[in-house]
Amino acid sequence: MAIPAYLSSTSKIIASLAFGLAACAAAEVRPLVCVHPTVMADLYWTGAMTDYHGNRWEIDIIPGITPTAAIVGRSWHRAYRDIADTGLRENGEQSLTRAAFHFGGREVIRDFTVHGIRDDYVRTSHQIGELWTEAPFGWYAQIIGRSFWGYVAKPVGRTIVGSVTGTGAFIVGILSGSVEGTGRTVIAAGDVAAIGTAYPVGRLLWQQPAWLFSIINREPDLKQDGHWGLHVVNFSTTAVSKL
Repeated sequence: MAIPAYLSSTSKIIASLAFGLAACAAAEVRPLVCVHPTVMADLYWTGAMTDYHGNRWEIDIIPGITPTAAIVGRSWHRAYRDIADTGLRENGEQSLTRAAFHFGGREVIRDFTVHGIRDDYVRTSHQIGELWTEAPFGWYAQIIGRSFWGYVAKPVGRTIVGSVTGTGAFIVGILSGSVEGTGRTVIAAGDVAAIGTAYPVGRLLWQQPAWLFSIINREPDLKQDGHWGLHVVNFSTTAVSKL
């Protein structure tokens, strides 16, 4: 039996309305990314988004501006530490470079030479004062001898030994430090050039078409978690209750 024409048209209208209502219902559950400016901005700046249900998603194909900036910051920080820690091993101990400078500067120049000469003068002056007060047998000869030894011979000897030893330690530190410093400088420059510059530029160039491609899609569904570079990093309370 043939279906009347008006019934056929009515059926088409009903079917269209039903399809439209279903589409609207789907849109309400998983709206298009582009209809929410805040979601679009979040996606562009962070490479992540919070969907209609409150779930936080990471979108792998979108690098994000702030994560890229963080990569640049970490690269420059590593470069600074590489150069600043010259002479320091990874376990915190001193390398030959720092040990040589420490020995030449602190132990030889400061302690042995400068502080040593000061102590010699103080000790000699104290001894001469006692000789003047007590006047033991041969005290004037002792004053001459102690004065020459404490004021002249010993300080001169400290100065010569300290200068030669300290200079030698500094030379060792400079030679070993130049090798280490050159290596650290090369590593730091390579890090900044590759990880701190070239890699972020590549991420930002990819960011533009990837972001445009993403905003014409509907928000991801929980069943897409772990697929196509979509990862839920924070479930909303409502979403968890439905699982």
